[in-house]
Amino acid sequence: MPCLRLVLATSTIVALLGCEEDADAGPGVAQQACSLRVCDAGIVDSSKPQTPFDSAIGDAGDRDAGPLGRPRDILWQPDELSTRLDANATDPRPVPLDARSGPTFEATHVASARSLDTSLLRAEVDGVAGQVAPLDVLAEAFGRAGLSPDDAIVVYGQQSDLASARLVWTLAYAGHERVHLLDGGFDAWQASDLPAEAGAMDLPTSDYPDDRVNARVRVDTQWVQAHLDDPDVVLIDARSQAEYDAGHVPGALPLPWQDNVDAGRLRPRAELEARHADIPTDATVVAYCQTGSRASMSWLVLVHLGYPDVRLYDGSMAAWTQDASRPLE
Repeated sequence: MPCLRLVLATSTIVALLGCEEDADAGPGVAQQACSLRVCDAGIVDSSKPQTPFDSAIGDAGDRDAGPLGRPRDILWQPDELSTRLDANATDPRPVPLDARSGPTFEATHVASARSLDTSLLRAEVDGVAGQVAPLDVLAEAFGRAGLSPDDAIVVYGQQSDLASARLVWTLAYAGHERVHLLDGGFDAWQASDLPAEAGAMDLPTSDYPDDRVNARVRVDTQWVQAHLDDPDVVLIDARSQAEYDAGHVPGALPLPWQDNVDAGRLRPRAELEARHADIPTDATVVAYCQTGSRASMSWLVLVHLGYPDVRLYDGSMAAWTQDASRPLE
């Protein structure tokens, strides 16, 4: 009997949006010390199952539970964002955040959106490229986009793609409780004939704090190694079946990220639920790939489905294989 809970999964190699990892690297600097606030509530013991963040809990239809509406689902549709951006809306307006390149943003974007250079959010840490940048670097990038920790942020890419999923996870890691993905991205927004505009972002920067971290959504190599024999931990490999077959973390399940997406949007909830039905909802689920980009989509899907304890191993196989003594299957 394997030490990790196993599920049966059908894996298909799909050439969708490409499978290259987003390995933008920055200065190799150590992670911040652990004397940091977690969502203004103190450091959370990441060894225990925790709710990733409040906005991800509850049924898909149960969206409103607080002063901002407290949307419960991490996934928003274009009409929902449009309604909440309406000048007559009673709730504070959410912030659309564009994960595409600067020139693409300037050509056309969601009206009132802000732009963020996602390459600033990745760094080389301990010789492994593509990991989440230190908190002070994240804070500087968020400040350039004029963000506040209290904003309700709706991230979008061209479609439901890796860059936007990774940005959602990074914001959650930085302590944002109200962060969402616009399903289908800008293509879906345009297809719905919703307001768009052109031009560079013109708004004041903000003094974003660098002392917030949500340690509940991330694990490192030491954590994974320590929990290989933990029956309450499920590892999922978001890479292609061919990469999985060539070698993976022991006990990991092959669930390629591409199978969660169809024509640039997440598959219907019922299909996603069926694909993940055998993963226990009370398990700690950890997604990984090569450097944490593809696994970000898997993390987002599981949060969307209501799994209460989902984490990203952003070092992924690049970090795991640094030491040849670590086991592979």
